Amino acid sequence: MESKLIIIILFAFMLSGCGTAYGKTDTKIEVSSYSENTIKLNGRYSLDISCDIGNIGIYTWKRDEIKIEITRRVKGTYKREMLMEKLENFDIELITDNDTVFLKSRYKGRKKDLYDAIVDYTIYMPKTIEHMNYKVSEGKVRIYDDIQGVLKAELDNTDIQINRFNGVLNIFGEEGDVKISNGKIKGNSEVSKKAGNIFIKAEFDQNGEYMISTGFGHIELLAEAGSKINFETVGELTINEFEQNGFITSNGINQLKMQGYNLSNEDKVPKVKLKSELGKISIRKY
Repeated sequence: MESKLIIIILFAFMLSGCGTAYGKTDTKIEVSSYSENTIKLNGRYSLDISCDIGNIGIYTWKRDEIKIEITRRVKGTYKREMLMEKLENFDIELITDNDTVFLKSRYKGRKKDLYDAIVDYTIYMPKTIEHMNYKVSEGKVRIYDDIQGVLKAELDNTDIQINRFNGVLNIFGEEGDVKISNGKIKGNSEVSKKAGNIFIKAEFDQNGEYMISTGFGHIELLAEAGSKINFETVGELTINEFEQNGFITSNGINQLKMQGYNLSNEDKVPKVKLKSELGKISIRKY
């Protein structure tokens, strides 16, 4: 019995020694580092962002420049000195090539349950942009101000919120919610997520064809009252507030004829397809 007690005490002592050797503590703390860069612009420009872990917040201003504020953060149950070393595992590049600004970020360390690592990007840029290409594996994207241009976003395990957008929009990815609070969507735009809720309040440009789909999630679309749109829905449609208001639907194309609408102009009517495999679809007016 005494020998077993001695072994247990020795084992506990060894574990304690390992924890001290690796700098582990009982309290979770956070360390961070900050840097910023400003890039002068000449006329049209594009912004290309690629990162594995990151929260991106975008604001617009009237200056002909892009300002990028970068905050690296690591949180965990390690001593402060060791966490500060882990901040160096962020590999961040900021490159300008002709009229394109490239921001690339990759975390080289091994993430464990004992610590979390992420980068916060705060970006200030002009309202009008030629192209935006965002590729984020994990995090959040938030556009706080009005913006216009062409946006392509590949977002896995990433939510995106846009205050107001005017332009061509293409959003794809695995999990994550999509929210667009206002604006006008143009061209052949698409929002497609394998899992996530989609909320869009916007106008749709004439002659455009739009696809909005989610595998597992709900779709809520708010369109301008009085608009004429050719809707096609696949999935459980719970409400369409425009059924008697000049909208064409996949089940009611004759409604426009009854209201005296000239179907020879049908080619100028936006076509919107909404698809939810395991969720509900609602179409409302604003």
